[in-house]
Amino acid sequence: MKAGAMFRLIIFFFLLLSTSHWSYAQQMPHYSLFEKNLYGLNPAYGGMDLKLAATGIYRSQWSPIEGQPERYHFNGHLPVFAWLGGAGFLLETETIGPRRWTQIALSYNYVLSSDYGIFSFGIRPGFRSWSFDG
Repeated sequence: MKAGAMFRLIIFFFLLLSTSHWSYAQQMPHYSLFEKNLYGLNPAYGGMDLKLAATGIYRSQWSPIEGQPERYHFNGHLPVFAWLGGAGFLLETETIGPRRWTQIALSYNYVLSSDYGIFSFGIRPGFRSWSFDG
């Protein structure tokens, strides 16, 4: 293979790899107020408040426009001392135009206390549904 052809091949693969992060087929729901909803994004936070905690969020943008983005989010979590961790649930749905995204999930996190601090490891299995009306 000639040096010029090899150079073009390397440039092609470099461009391909550097632009591949732009080509997502789906988008995740829009999040805001991260500091008020720590469990919503991180299942390892479940039960860390040492009490039953619940969060509900409703978000609507551009209300007068038909098909405006609208989001409902509800979660709850509590410590489960017998299992050395916490448990929780999450229910959320977002509608943007004809597209609807829904998620239902349960979570468990294990809390490990050590000389270096508290470590929490969480898992959140659940169901996600994408639908398109139209």
